Order: sequence, then C-alpha cells, then structure tokens
Amino acid sequence: MPRICSPIYVSSRIFCACVEGLFEVAKDTHTPTVLVHDRPGTITNISANSKRVAWIVDLGQDQLAVDTLPIPGAGAQ
Repeated sequence: MPRICSPIYVSSRIFCACVEGLFEVAKDTHTPTVLVHDRPGTITNISANSKRVAWIVDLGQDQLAVDTLPIPGAGAQ
C-alpha cells in the first residue's frame, strides 16, 4: 500500500512519519516497519543516529514533546 511520509529522515536507515505513526522503511524492499502507532499529535521532525531515533510531536497550541526509541537491531545502548 503506498504511503505518504512527511517528515522523512535518511542516513544509513530511512525513517518516515505519517498520520498512522512512525515507520522505518527497508532500503531494499521499501517495506515499512511500524515503530510507533496511533500516538497523539503530529510528528513534525525526525532525527537519528546509529542507536536511537528521536522525533518531535506537536501536541497542540504551544505544546511540543520529544520522544525517542532505540533503533531495532542497533545493539546495546
């Protein structure tokens, strides 16, 4: 199923956000893997390093939140 992702973050891995949540997209198959699903707010920015992915969520007027997750398969923190 085609999915429009915005914002997108690409380094050695591909992360994208849409209304359904935050996904990692496989480079070879373009298959999305759900990292976060049905969270409140709109994801407005994504960043990642070799161990963690972080994103900013707009929760409403003057309310932002930063969430992070370990990257699947990245090994120990």
